[in-house]
Amino acid sequence: MVGGARAQNLPLGNIIGGVLQAAAAENARKEWAELPDIYRFCLNSGLRPNGTDSNRLAQQGVRPSDQRLENLLATCRGLIARELRPDIECTKATTNGRTYSTRCRETYARNDGRGSLSSIELPEAITETFAGRRVEVGNAERMDAANRWREQLAAGGPQTRVVSPTFSCEKARAGVETAICNSYELTLYDNQYADLWARAKPLDPKGEIAKQLAARNKAREACNASVPCIRDATEQGIAIVGTFLRTKGVTVVTFADEAAARRQREVDEQARREEAARQRAEQARLDAEAAREAARLRAEQAKAEAEAAREAALRRQEEARTREADTAEFNAFLREEVAAWRAAKTGDFPFLPPHKVELSAEEAKLAEGPCGGAIRGQDVRIAAYRLLRSVNSDLVQRSCRVELGLAELTEGRREQGIALLGLGLARAQNATGRLFLGWTNLVKEATKDGETTRAKSCAAIAAKQDAYLGAPSRLRDGKTIVIAGVPMAFMLSLGCDADTPPVTLLGQQTKLCALPAPAGPLDALAEQSSKTCWIVPAAHADFRARLAARLTKETGETFEEQRLAKAVSVSSAERRAFGDAYEACFDQIKAYGSAAPGDLATASEKITGLCRDFLKN
Repeated sequence: MVGGARAQNLPLGNIIGGVLQAAAAENARKEWAELPDIYRFCLNSGLRPNGTDSNRLAQQGVRPSDQRLENLLATCRGLIARELRPDIECTKATTNGRTYSTRCRETYARNDGRGSLSSIELPEAITETFAGRRVEVGNAERMDAANRWREQLAAGGPQTRVVSPTFSCEKARAGVETAICNSYELTLYDNQYADLWARAKPLDPKGEIAKQLAARNKAREACNASVPCIRDATEQGIAIVGTFLRTKGVTVVTFADEAAARRQREVDEQARREEAARQRAEQARLDAEAAREAARLRAEQAKAEAEAAREAALRRQEEARTREADTAEFNAFLREEVAAWRAAKTGDFPFLPPHKVELSAEEAKLAEGPCGGAIRGQDVRIAAYRLLRSVNSDLVQRSCRVELGLAELTEGRREQGIALLGLGLARAQNATGRLFLGWTNLVKEATKDGETTRAKSCAAIAAKQDAYLGAPSRLRDGKTIVIAGVPMAFMLSLGCDADTPPVTLLGQQTKLCALPAPAGPLDALAEQSSKTCWIVPAAHADFRARLAARLTKETGETFEEQRLAKAVSVSSAERRAFGDAYEACFDQIKAYGSAAPGDLATASEKITGLCRDFLKN
């Protein structure tokens, strides 16, 4: 051989071994790649705890069918190949604990250890299994059943079971079937459609109705997943079957009938809305006209108001000038009254004589004018002054002076108030209730500076008591007013009873209590006062309490003085009789202090009799 190469010694055994190992690894990778993803995922989940995976095994030439992986593959096959039923009847619970029947699919589930299962998908079930945790089979509500249940509850349907279509939703493929499975409303329509056809089919031997329904069903299939389209097409099929059944004497009420009634209601409602819109438009037109008329009237009213405001302004200006003149005149009158009072006052304020038995018509109207009650404001003050100047009645003039005097005192003008009160009350021949109030205020004001004394005032009251007892009432406005207790009421208000002997007070009270109620209706105050001897109940309650305390003190002192004298001058029997007499007196004083209003006359008489020996006067 020309130029032949020299023979070489090569490591053929290693080369062949490497080629075979590479080929085995390539074949293993192909077999692993051809394995379904879920199986590869499952095997890797089982290999991972052993520190390896399918890629490493493939590099080593280990195929998934390797005998060493048989147990692992069997576990995966048991999980993956297990047939879980996709559509079964099951029971679920609502949030409030009630149960209902529905459609479920079997699914792998995790147990929380307390008996509660939660659904998991296959990959998670594989992971849980190789993690050593128990995986069970549970029921998960189908999505289409859950959708129907929500609509069913919202529509007020049955609450114990989910209404299902006439076919298995697991096998639903067409858009129409899927839409029906996910709609409670379409399910009801489908069920009624199937029920009516089942009743009509035996009555349609020639298949005439079946042909009409076939065309309608084909139109329904064209709806795909449009719920309104499917509902309308199904409703039309129901109407066809319903009409056919009625021709055969079968009574049926269908959704088509309800839909027709609903459509009629919608037509009626639309007509009502259109009529309402027409009426609103007409009302708007009328409102516009009314608004224009109102605007015209407002313009006229504004013009009239402007004119009235101008006139009112003029009147106010005139009234202001008049008020200013009246005020000046009134202030001059007050100065005259003060001067007259300074010249005339004697410091002696005799208590007012009793009321006149009858009043003139002019005097009877006194209560209706500005001098018939408390004066508030300058205008009323001026009106009272005008009345005082214009009326000749002595009673009206005195009443106006007294009311003006009270008003001046209220405003803090003491000198003017005393002057008006003094002139109004001086030498009065009769009086009204408001004059009494004026007399009290005059006395209280006058005693501040020593112009008079409480003793003089109390003496003046006591001097008039008999006159009041002689003419105890007068008629006013058809009602009988009892005034017999007025002197004592004023005596109590000035505290005169503190300086009056208890015997005198008891005697006055006894006389008052002895006065019978006059004929004729009594006003409310007189009715109430009749139970407290014609004195205002509140004042009399305080008086009784004070008098009872004085009687207790005075009789007790007298008893102690006489008891000491009798201790050596009389017999024991006489001393016992003396003590018993005092006890009887003391008990009667207590009874007087708590006596009911109707028992006052008797109680006061008993004190006079039982306590005669223990009273100082």
